[in-house]
Amino acid sequence: MALFQRFVLGVDVQRFSERTMKQQREIQRALNRILDEAAESAGISRTRWERREEGDGETAVLPEGVDLAAAVRTFVSELDWRLTDHNEDHQPAMHIRLRVAMHFGAIADGSLGYVSDALTELKRLLDSKPVRRVLIPQVNLAQIISERLYQEVVLPGLDGIRPSQFQEVLVDIPEKSFRRTAYVYVPISGFVPPEPARNPPPRPPKSSQEPTSSQEWTQWLASPPVTPLPGPIEEPGQGEPGPGPEASASASSESPELTAEVRTLVCDLREALTRNEVGRADALTTFVLLESAGRRGYLRESDGDRLPDKLLTEIDSAWAEFSDGAWGFQAQRKSISRVLSRKDFRELSVMLGWRDEQAEPASPYSEFAGRADYGRPFYPTLRLPEREWYPRWPDEWAATAMSVHIRLQRWEG
Repeated sequence: MALFQRFVLGVDVQRFSERTMKQQREIQRALNRILDEAAESAGISRTRWERREEGDGETAVLPEGVDLAAAVRTFVSELDWRLTDHNEDHQPAMHIRLRVAMHFGAIADGSLGYVSDALTELKRLLDSKPVRRVLIPQVNLAQIISERLYQEVVLPGLDGIRPSQFQEVLVDIPEKSFRRTAYVYVPISGFVPPEPARNPPPRPPKSSQEPTSSQEWTQWLASPPVTPLPGPIEEPGQGEPGPGPEASASASSESPELTAEVRTLVCDLREALTRNEVGRADALTTFVLLESAGRRGYLRESDGDRLPDKLLTEIDSAWAEFSDGAWGFQAQRKSISRVLSRKDFRELSVMLGWRDEQAEPASPYSEFAGRADYGRPFYPTLRLPEREWYPRWPDEWAATAMSVHIRLQRWEG
């Protein structure tokens, strides 16, 4: 009897049994397509998987020599990316939210299929309380991996995998005599506890002339205090001081059509700029636009139509006040020499100082932010540093930036 090591994977659709038979059939069809596309994009095609369908999901044994990092990270990233699009394009009854379990262990052939402690452990992880608990309504996917995978694939930190994004949990099932350490990951900003924020140096004094301390200014911007956003964002007046009564009035009474969530994010954006937290303000700008458009992760071109003029004006005024007009949407629009289409992202990047030339690849945010100076309309960049572990993050950034800037061409700011 042959004994060999294989990567095993299981997926399960949350609340599948609560759907009608017609809905179940459509969800199965959509999930099958999504899994195919995600696996193909990750380079681990499902045509080579040994699969066992289970109605609400499947269990699979992947082929010998599979790229473990691609399976643990790239496949999950591609899967979440497609689930986001599917769920935002369908009614709640057709949403697909997945638990994904992964393990690596010994497998042997048996008379009725594989016999394997690895498959048993996979099933326990997939059905466990820790992974069910973190699959909250705001996310589309929760991943749980075995301790062995964490030690061998995650801890080395290769291929964009960040150990800090995984949270250690205990899977304890007394009735099955099963007790294991595992690790969960949820692709949503703020799930992993944020790193302590750095204290930035004082902002250079404003001046109508070019700043005399441009070198110090650029050095600071090379490593701005970018931190994951917190969970619930406090209203001004709770906890730390808010941006002041004038900013609060600007974001509320003068913008009655904006939702409470959007107004709160605008206030937090102003507060971040008041504290010289440029990187955090940059991320908050993108988050408030996503919130207003009802999107998560990135904007599609058509989503720009959902952004009201008053919101764009609120964001622009916050950046313009902070930078004496050097940054903001008005400053950026003035630097654009022609009408843009969705294919013009690289040209836009050069116009705003995000790239030196169109062929230049996108750089990580910490390096990218070092390009900013007071003499060109660099901010807001419409990037989300938290999304950079996604293989498609440059495409997400391009889609978001073009959605906003095509909208700005019709903005009456």
